[in-house]
Amino acid sequence: MQRQAEARTGTRYGFVVIQEAGLDGFWLHRKLEAEGIESYVVDPASIAVPRRARRVKTDRLDGEMLLRTLLAYMRGDPRVC
Repeated sequence: MQRQAEARTGTRYGFVVIQEAGLDGFWLHRKLEAEGIESYVVDPASIAVPRRARRVKTDRLDGEMLLRTLLAYMRGDPRVC
């Protein structure tokens, strides 16, 4: 993935991936790490969410929650997980 992006743009970008722990999460995590891509696997129950947000569960909302969690973690917020 990194090589393809670099070939297209001429610039090297860093990738960071976050995913929920599940059946496929860990083999993919190991593959990404082997390719030099920073990868995180999280237990969705460990992510702090407002009570109202717990009522609705969709892939879009889950993706947004994971993205917000990753961004907060990358900024150094220890309370996100």
